[in-house]
Amino acid sequence: DYVFPLIIAILMVVLLKPMVLDGLSPQGVDVIASKGQTTQLKEYKNKTGETPLYNPSLFGGMPVYFRISPKAISIDSLFSYFDKIVSNIFLWYILGGSGVFFLCRFFLIKLK
Repeated sequence: DYVFPLIIAILMVVLLKPMVLDGLSPQGVDVIASKGQTTQLKEYKNKTGETPLYNPSLFGGMPVYFRISPKAISIDSLFSYFDKIVSNIFLWYILGGSGVFFLCRFFLIKLK
């Protein structure tokens, strides 16, 4: 019961080594576009002092309020604190693997 979550964690570290240990992330069009959008939002906030809710330059106005960090404590806000230590993707895989493990335990499925 106690070894299986440790095996999941070690497996995730091995499979996701570039993201977990090296701090790398997959790059693509969406990632690069997101960095450009974030730059525009930071420039607007520095210029006006207000937190922008929409990016007027992107597609005639894209909402960005969902990217504002929540004030309430939740899984997302807890993960943002741990993001400085290990990759966010690694934490979500650990949470998912642990969830499947406990679900199997709930349904009395023995993992051997």
